[in-house]
Amino acid sequence: VSQGTLFGEDYEESLRTLAEICDVKDRAEELIHFINDTLNERITRLEKSMGRSYQKMGIVKYDAFKEMGGKLSFACALLNDRDDGFVLNSIHSKDGCYNYIKEIIKGESYLPLGDEEAEALEQAKQYGMGNE
Repeated sequence: VSQGTLFGEDYEESLRTLAEICDVKDRAEELIHFINDTLNERITRLEKSMGRSYQKMGIVKYDAFKEMGGKLSFACALLNDRDDGFVLNSIHSKDGCYNYIKEIIKGESYLPLGDEEAEALEQAKQYGMGNE
């Protein structure tokens, strides 16, 4: 290809076209870097906030009273990544439904847990370890 017929145009026009292409490429790269930096900042903020959200759970359904069937009562444990959270125990009886909550700090309750509550807590602590 001779100098005068690059891109089928004259030489100066071809150089201007190449310069415009390079300028567009540079602006596109700047935009890509800006978008990448913005997304990385958002991911970092999300990862930090996820630690405070409840990510692990365990639930145990049971019959609280022999005369009540159908496993309508349950204990549900919700924990964050530091194993802080709560156990909610909902006891269903013929007279109504009663709900109790116990705070969990670092995977432990300062109040005694019933069997079902302890099982739900263990399930939650194991959540994310291939046991979902």
